Amino acid sequence: MNRYQFIKSSCIAITTAVLLTGCGGGGGGSSSSSSSGSSTVSAKGYLIDAAVSGVKYINADGSTGFTNADGSFDYKTGTTRFYVGGIKIGEINQLSSDKKTFIQDIVGVSRSNISHPKVLKIATFLQSIDSDPSTNEIEIGNNFQKFNSVNDDISNDSSNVNTILSNKGFSVKSQFEVKKHLEDELKNNNIQVDITAPIVSSTNTTKRLNVSSNINIIFSENLLVETITSNNFELKKLNSDIVVSSSISYNSSTNTVSINPNANLDYNEQYILTIKTDVKDNSNNALRSELTYNFTTLSLPDDTKPSVTFTTESTNAVLNKALEIKFSEAIDNNLINSTNIILKDNGNNNIETTLDYNSVTNSVTITPKTSLKPDTEYTIKVKDTITDLAGNALETASNNEVSFNFTTINQVESTAPAISSSSLDSNANDIAINSNITLTFSKEVDIKTLENNIKLKKNGTNFDVSRTLTLVGNTVTINPVSDMSKNATYTLTVLNGITDIYANSLSDEKTYTFTTEQEVDNTRPVLVDSESTLNDNDKNVAINSNFSFTFNENLAENTLQNDGIVLEDINGNKTAITVTYTNKIININSNTDLKYATSYKLKLTSKITDVSGNEFDGMSGLSGLHDKVINFTTIANPSDTIAPTLVSPTNLGTVAKDAKIIVEFNEELKNITNSDLDIPSGYLFEKYENKKIYLKPTYNNYNTTYTLVLKASISDLANNTLGSNLSVTFKTVQEADTKAPEVLSSIPQDNIENVSIKKDLAITFNEALDSSSVNATNIQLVKKDNQSTNLISDSEVTYLNNVITVNPTSDLDLNTNYILLIKKDGVKDLATNKFEGSYGSDYKIDFKTRLIASTVNCDSGYVEHNNACYKINDDKKNFADAKTACEATSSKLINPKTLFYSGGWNSSLVGEFASNISLNIDKVYWTNDDNANQSYVIKKATFSFGNPWGSPSSTENTDNLHEYICVKK
Repeated sequence: MNRYQFIKSSCIAITTAVLLTGCGGGGGGSSSSSSSGSSTVSAKGYLIDAAVSGVKYINADGSTGFTNADGSFDYKTGTTRFYVGGIKIGEINQLSSDKKTFIQDIVGVSRSNISHPKVLKIATFLQSIDSDPSTNEIEIGNNFQKFNSVNDDISNDSSNVNTILSNKGFSVKSQFEVKKHLEDELKNNNIQVDITAPIVSSTNTTKRLNVSSNINIIFSENLLVETITSNNFELKKLNSDIVVSSSISYNSSTNTVSINPNANLDYNEQYILTIKTDVKDNSNNALRSELTYNFTTLSLPDDTKPSVTFTTESTNAVLNKALEIKFSEAIDNNLINSTNIILKDNGNNNIETTLDYNSVTNSVTITPKTSLKPDTEYTIKVKDTITDLAGNALETASNNEVSFNFTTINQVESTAPAISSSSLDSNANDIAINSNITLTFSKEVDIKTLENNIKLKKNGTNFDVSRTLTLVGNTVTINPVSDMSKNATYTLTVLNGITDIYANSLSDEKTYTFTTEQEVDNTRPVLVDSESTLNDNDKNVAINSNFSFTFNENLAENTLQNDGIVLEDINGNKTAITVTYTNKIININSNTDLKYATSYKLKLTSKITDVSGNEFDGMSGLSGLHDKVINFTTIANPSDTIAPTLVSPTNLGTVAKDAKIIVEFNEELKNITNSDLDIPSGYLFEKYENKKIYLKPTYNNYNTTYTLVLKASISDLANNTLGSNLSVTFKTVQEADTKAPEVLSSIPQDNIENVSIKKDLAITFNEALDSSSVNATNIQLVKKDNQSTNLISDSEVTYLNNVITVNPTSDLDLNTNYILLIKKDGVKDLATNKFEGSYGSDYKIDFKTRLIASTVNCDSGYVEHNNACYKINDDKKNFADAKTACEATSSKLINPKTLFYSGGWNSSLVGEFASNISLNIDKVYWTNDDNANQSYVIKKATFSFGNPWGSPSSTENTDNLHEYICVKK
């Protein structure tokens, strides 16, 4: 529907109003008063985002009605409130001069502001309950009644629109969609959207400040008062974290923020002012980046009075030239005015002047606004009300002022000035639109006579172009304030009212005519949505449909091919299409019929350009380029008699506590609402989209089973119902880890003797640890007879894959009792649970090193134990191959019968062996009886951590594959 096809809309609205009247509801388009209020209509107002129909309004006199199809309502003087059901949208206290009521007017912010939270909240609500999203207008219709039982005011900060909408089964429009709709409507009303971030125009931090001075920051535009806080304007000493306590004030007329320290700053100290990005303008645009300003205070208390000198020649002063006085130090610029600096003639009459203060040279330029007389004495008086930055008054001899006398030149030159040259002399065509124009005179001219005698005008208009004039030497530069128009003719006229400094008029007037550069097309092509045959979210689209789209200008036809336009189903499968183009209209034909009851996406991509190469932007007005994506669903198969079925399993298994629940069907369904579902407590219906039903969690529990019931009445597009209820179950995950980490094993084991003095020590934990907690403070190695001295440093403690390894840089002492100590509350797991130690104390592993040093040096990969070298091989083999593999390396499989020469399998020697060569109790190893060539295995079933092993087993099939242990003597 076109934007203002009101005849059709009004018919719909009237029909709706009749229906609502019959059922006692509200929300139609009729604006007839239902109250006894008798005051006359003051004006016809219009509620806009675009036109919003079906909203109830209540005037100050009690008269009520509903907004019409064009958003109009009868406004009476005073406050008018707007409602949808029991929900108050907001109110206005006065109708604007253009009779329009935008959401921004209700909130009380600039109409260009599309980012204000309250504007977005109200717009989200209205757009989400639009009963006909195919039109640009917002039509509340029967949706009004759904909120009759809701009592809320969504213009309040505390109101949660998303919850209100979800509870009533509405899908919430995204912020992107809401902003786009607001932005488009403002453009249709010729309102420029403010997306420009505020900037700092100037500060007084460029010079040394008095210790009692305020810090002033002038911004480019009005700021949002709520963002002018001490958190966003932070003053500190340089290299200090202490914030200087200050009061902050804001002058909205000058856009100036003033920071007033509560106590004087320190002398000769450097400070830094930080302005945070939370500072925003009235359109909610934030600073683009954090800003910092450094400044230094004055060195010492200043009690020296400033003095002033007259720097202009006091005799024979040239007429109409500026005069200058200079101060001995910086002065308060606010005091440079015509009250404190006065020019008088010899009759004691004041002469009007312009005063300009130069803070770099501390000088004041005094320019008379009228020509001085020749051979005449004048006086400049400077009052002692002028002070320096420390407040010291000007030093004067008497009468509280300083006087300077000068006499103008006696002889006046009579030669008239002329224009010597102009930048337009050599080129008056194809002038750049941002160009400046220069005129050079034959002699110095009076700057005061330039303003009214240089005219720049665009041909065909009756007003002068706004420009600035700058005179340097004999050359004046004419700078248009805004760029000139392209492909336009301009006329520059120089009048003879210009004079030299002796009041001689210009010898002749001149006129220059010039043309600007040609217009270059840099405007992106725009889709004319109202003339398209397919709209976003269209349903029941015929499978043999052709689609056409109209653009506002001619396109480059070659950009429409090769993925410039893409048609694909919801799974990304592309459909072959033929694209033709005629007179700004794209026609798209599918080469084959589309599938029934299928969701498709038609993409008009940014590869499409106009004939000047400007790319198409499907979401124009936002940053970057965007494809125009049009979602639609085809009609159901007329012969479809099969009920829809679930693609998702009926048991979804374990899900995260905060995860969305997604249930997918094999085909498109009719629009799903809350009434089609029995939703378990702890979840809310979010939306149905592309064959999928979405639930979002609210207040569910850990480790809990939930059941979603899909009601039998759910149907596909061909009206085939499920026939019976379907149940989908799922379970939330266990609660977060709160258990402390535990020690699984150690090398050496507790109470083991005969430990190698060269062997690394290791502790294996049951879970991953925070590596930052693994250090020599929390893991210590001490001698049993001297437990106060830690023998290792941080560099000797490493961590990998749940294992802490202690590798002392020096060998341990022989025949010595040691303790490997894991401190209670030291190491922690990734969930920050601290190690609890053993029975509330530190965890200790006692061991004793061997009596004598080893006499063998083992090859790489072998581990020494009792002067023999052992190697655990993790390449699994059968018994025969394991035996052969050992012999190939001049080794042999270990023989458990001869290895432990006394004590049998219950001997502590077995534990020492397992610990020293790092046997893994979860693995199985081949061993051998040399004499009988009998195979044995040592495995978990026959030994355990901290306990005797028991006998090796000889019942294994020799063809089984196991790891094996070789020994080399």
